Amino acid sequence: MTTLAEACGPAVAFTYRSIDRLILNAYIPTLQMPGAMVTFLREVCGKPILSPVVFKALTDRFVAAVHAFTDRHGIPVLHATGRTRPGEVAQRALRTAARANRWGVVAVVVHQESARVFTSRHAGGRRTNFWVREERRLVNHYYFYLRDRDYGDGFVRVSSYAPFQTRIWLNAHGYLTAQLRRRRMPFRTLDNCVLEVAEPAVLAKIAQHFDARLVEQIARRWLAWVPAPLTPAERAAGYAWRLSIYQAEFSDNVIFQRTEVLNRVYEDLLRDHLHLGRPDMVKVMFDRRIQQNTPGTFKTRLLRQGVVSCLKVFYKKSFLKQYNKGGRVLRTEVCVNDPQDFRIGRSLVHLDYLGTVAYHAIGRFLKAQAVALVTALDRSTFERLVTASDEGGQHVAGLRFGTPQVMRLLAALGCAGLTFKAFSHTDLRAMLVDQFGAEAAEVTQSVGQLREGASPATAWTMAARSRAGGGYRGRRSRSTRRRSASSPYWSS
Repeated sequence: MTTLAEACGPAVAFTYRSIDRLILNAYIPTLQMPGAMVTFLREVCGKPILSPVVFKALTDRFVAAVHAFTDRHGIPVLHATGRTRPGEVAQRALRTAARANRWGVVAVVVHQESARVFTSRHAGGRRTNFWVREERRLVNHYYFYLRDRDYGDGFVRVSSYAPFQTRIWLNAHGYLTAQLRRRRMPFRTLDNCVLEVAEPAVLAKIAQHFDARLVEQIARRWLAWVPAPLTPAERAAGYAWRLSIYQAEFSDNVIFQRTEVLNRVYEDLLRDHLHLGRPDMVKVMFDRRIQQNTPGTFKTRLLRQGVVSCLKVFYKKSFLKQYNKGGRVLRTEVCVNDPQDFRIGRSLVHLDYLGTVAYHAIGRFLKAQAVALVTALDRSTFERLVTASDEGGQHVAGLRFGTPQVMRLLAALGCAGLTFKAFSHTDLRAMLVDQFGAEAAEVTQSVGQLREGASPATAWTMAARSRAGGGYRGRRSRSTRRRSASSPYWSS
């Protein structure tokens, strides 16, 4: 089947696929339950009395290590207050580091956020009797913003309270630009996308190398750059980091030669695919079975900010998004907020398979859009459709464009729900009745026979008549032709 890039022909400069934003959880699996925390404090830290003082000591030790780290390397410590995001506070430091060509950790931002923490409460009885439980509290988080010469920019966020929840943010496009720069290959970027490159094939090959193995290498390298909440001896006792997927975005980028072409194509695609959030459409696009008890809200959202629009199709906690990026790039993304939406584990080892599932959904979506583009009516096709003709000795009357029945039929035949796969009379009749308001009586089922080698106009007209309920029967009597002249449908 023709892809969207092939349907647009020479208007497309090149295409490539890449992971976009990727957020990882770095956690200590043997430190996730209150009982495990008790074991750690007693057996590893040697603290028989689990009072709140013990937990405060762990926090103070980590905070002291952070301040010692920043003082030793001359790294500014910034504070984000109110609704100010840590990234907004760190932008100035990042720009300064870029001008000075500095690498490594360039800024630390302190921000208070809600987190899962372990606390200690007096359990009654003796004064030394305490019990550990899990709570959610507003605690300080430390954002370590860094610049990596080989892998681009990112940050590591560490909670200051046990169990020290840690997240790692990285972007494959930072890796792509870093690798292109190392190869001394000319390129130009637009925000978070490669807009021009001397050799698109090399860019696509570099993007393929950004897999689970490389991501783990980057994550562990960055974890080694920032202060750790546990000492080397504690980590060696069985309390090492493990990585899992918190959020992953997989993108397909179609770069157009001219802005006006992309704007025209994208507006047509928006208009023709606003109904993709329906459960039946989500089922065929994501290739997943939708049942009555399937969690999530299935809907399509069209978001506009000025003249920029974005189409979102939701599936459980994840969604597919398509938007016009800067007038040159048609980007289609699948944002996975929970890999278990697709029955895939959260461990980082499943990243490659998760990408296969995401790109499969993107491919089905783009092929459906390509069908919508190539089947759009031009002037010659429209004339053949509404003009009577004789094909193979059979007279085929033209469709009476403008009548409600014909307009509903053409809308149904061009609907994306019939372009994902082959469809039957039952599928077309259900769409006419459910989505386009046709009466069931006027779309009764019958079988239309199409001759091999018939022209597109003949095939479309004959299919339209048979699928609308009036089966095509070759030559008809004069009285039958007289009846059909007054009505676009004729029934048996």
